[in-house]
Parts: sequence; C-alpha cells; structure tokens
Amino acid sequence: MWIRPPHEYYSFANIAGNYDGVDIEYSKAIDEGFLRLKLAYGSSTAKLKADNDDFFIDFDNLTTFSVTYSLDAWTARFSLSKSDFGGYKLTSLDEFLALLDAVPQSIWPQAQTISNKFNTKGHSIEYAAFGLTYDHNNWLIQSEVGISESDWIIAPSVLNTYISAGYRVNNAIFYMSFSAAKNRHDVIQVNEPVFSPGIPDQISEPIQQLAFATQAAIKVPYVHQHSINIGVKWQLSERLALKAQLDRFDIKPEGAGLWSLSNPADVDKGHKVHMLSLNASMVF
Repeated sequence: MWIRPPHEYYSFANIAGNYDGVDIEYSKAIDEGFLRLKLAYGSSTAKLKADNDDFFIDFDNLTTFSVTYSLDAWTARFSLSKSDFGGYKLTSLDEFLALLDAVPQSIWPQAQTISNKFNTKGHSIEYAAFGLTYDHNNWLIQSEVGISESDWIIAPSVLNTYISAGYRVNNAIFYMSFSAAKNRHDVIQVNEPVFSPGIPDQISEPIQQLAFATQAAIKVPYVHQHSINIGVKWQLSERLALKAQLDRFDIKPEGAGLWSLSNPADVDKGHKVHMLSLNASMVF
C-alpha cells in the first residue's frame, strides 16, 4: 500500500535481496493454517553509494532460513540469515586503508585495528527478523522487527522496526506508519596518536589529520533515526491506482548512515527531512 516501504527497515533487508544460488521450499497445510519453510544458499553483489562513487560489495556464503505461517487473518514470518563479506570495489577505501596501514604502530597502535574493521576480509553479518500481519475486513496492520550483528564497521549492528496500520474506505485505503532504526553499539572512539619529542611536523601533522578524518569516517555509517508517514491509496480501477504519501524523517546526530550527506562535516548534527510523494501505478 505504501509508495515506498519503511526506510529504516527495508534499507537493510534489501541490500542483498537478489542472489545467485539455490533454494528449497516446503509447504504444508496444518490444521486450518498454511506453513511454508524455505532454505536458500548462494552469493550476491550489492551496488551502494559512497561519496557519490559506486561501491560494489560481494556477499559470500549467503544462507537464509525462513518460516511463514498463515491462519485466517494472521500471517507470521520469521527469518535468519548469515553472510560473509567478500571483495569490494571502491578506490577511496583502498587509499584510506593504505594510509592507516602505513602509520607506525609505535605512534598510533589503534590504526591497524581500525584498518581491519574497515576492511571486509574476515568479517560477516548475521540478521534475524520477525513480522506479523493482520488483514481482516477494513483493517490492514503490519509490523516487523529486525536485528543485525556485524563486525564490519561500514555495516554496523542495528536494531530496526516499523508498524503500519491502514483502513479501507470504499476504493481507498488510508494508512499511517512509524519506523525506527538505531545502532546497537556505541560509536568507536579514536585514540590520539602519541608522538615522541623531536618528531618533525612533516610526519606528525599528516597522521593527526588522518586520525581526525578516521573519527569522522567511523561516524558516517552509524544509524539513529525514526520517521512517520501518512498516506492514501485510491484504486480507481482494476488497472489504475493513485497514491499520495507524506514522510517526516528525524535523523539524530551521528545517525545519518542511511543518507548521503552533501557535507560530511554535518555528521555530528541532527537533521529533519520532509518528503511529499505522488504516484500512479498502471497495469497493462
């Protein structure tokens, strides 16, 4: 019914939505309900954006298990997935890692640890989700909650959820949704490099600038926001539907990870975004 699905939830759920591999599905009627089990395994490549550059990241050994059970007006869904981060393609990240790796450990011991956290090698992500839908007479109520655990700093661990309620009036459905997403762990704090007396400025200043830029880069992927939207969908005919939706996003300081900031220095500021969307869907 939405013009766009809840930003805080489906931004994570759809990163590796398409994959190359195999899946097995089992369906069975149980009492008056219907059960469906699905197991999938494969790999995927996601195309993201980073500083206006295309960012390609591979998901290897992508394994997903899901259970769906429907009974009368109720549908419950539960899924688990795990994937290893594979190779990536982003020149700016390669350059950033090379700078961190070049810093002497005696000056900034944390540089190598941070480099390992930004690199995809050896990192994985786990995700669990539960959803519940009620669809009866005039009411359509839907909610999902997801939780991820990741040791790659660019895809941090997040708790996200939404609830949406719609009410049908003749050929229209009026709806309202609330959704939220928040990092499950605090922002990593960068320790200042320690310089021995007599180290020339030509060495100390670039390392200090790198430490400052690293702290800013760590904050960029972090997510802390919520949103509310209201909308209506008119089914004018079997082939034509019109939709209107108004969204308000409240983005907290150090929480704009789902957005592309025109000025990276604004990562420490809060932001509010309002969006009005009109949509027409036609079936031929």
